Amino acid sequence: MVHSHIGNLLKVYGAPSLYFTVSTQSAAAAGQNIEDYIKNRLDDQIGWYEKKSAFNKMRYRLFQTIIIVAGAIIPIVNLLGISSDPVQQHHALVISAVLGSIITIAASFREMEKYYETWILYRTTTESLKQERFFYHNGVGVYTSLAKENKDRSLVERVEMLLSTENYKFFALQQQQQHSQQPTPTSQEKKS
Repeated sequence: MVHSHIGNLLKVYGAPSLYFTVSTQSAAAAGQNIEDYIKNRLDDQIGWYEKKSAFNKMRYRLFQTIIIVAGAIIPIVNLLGISSDPVQQHHALVISAVLGSIITIAASFREMEKYYETWILYRTTTESLKQERFFYHNGVGVYTSLAKENKDRSLVERVEMLLSTENYKFFALQQQQQHSQQPTPTSQEKKS
């Protein structure tokens, strides 16, 4: 029951699979070739996070641009509506109302989908994964002076920990979003 719920959340929100994380750890522990792990897991995850980060950045900037442009046009439209012509006044009023609605819709979608927060989370994860790969290949940081077997195991453990931590942060962000969208009880409802 819980597994299907998590699986559904993964499908809905497009997060990488937690189950793949567990199975990869098992495979790596069982002696999977580290180069296969890097190619099929690490590089694959870096590509996924880069793509999703770029998508969320583009969406965030699109909605921000809509909000800024529509907000900047409203005062101009209102100035054009200052005339003795009632038709022109009516047009300015309608255009201002439509622009205000567009701003509200764009801001609501931006907040509902958490494009900014997801962009930053995915970008940070991408850079952390790239850094692990770089440190591993160059034998620096925690990989300094480690035997090959320990170096490989450390890479798998550290990458899987990064991915697990990101998944936790992602679901916490989604849960925060769900709680913020629930209506708060009025003072009358609290008394009841």
